[in-house]
Amino acid sequence: MMALVVLSMGVVVSGYDGRVFLFILCLCAFSGFVLSAFHIGVEQKWWAMPQSCVGKVELVSKDPKEMLASLQAQMKNQKMTRCDQVNWRLFGFPASWWTCLAFLFSITLMVWRQWFVRNR
Repeated sequence: MMALVVLSMGVVVSGYDGRVFLFILCLCAFSGFVLSAFHIGVEQKWWAMPQSCVGKVELVSKDPKEMLASLQAQMKNQKMTRCDQVNWRLFGFPASWWTCLAFLFSITLMVWRQWFVRNR
């Protein structure tokens, strides 16, 4: 989502209105849509969550030995946030649904602008 916002702001500020930026924006939005749709499937238990679904880790040093010791300590003490459980809702719908709708809206808006507004 942040890549989409930053690229969109870059287009607005620079005034450049090329097809390359539009393609990159659509690619970012489509990737976000696919990722959020996958997350909806995990929450709804349509498919299994990935094994890499873990919590937050902080790196405290650049020394490999200290980094490994720190990561091991953090992994032992960390509560795991599961990807297959809804963390929060807005108006009764999980955040993943809202994210998916936001990406779908941005794709629709970009395609509508390209086909209907620019051809006038």
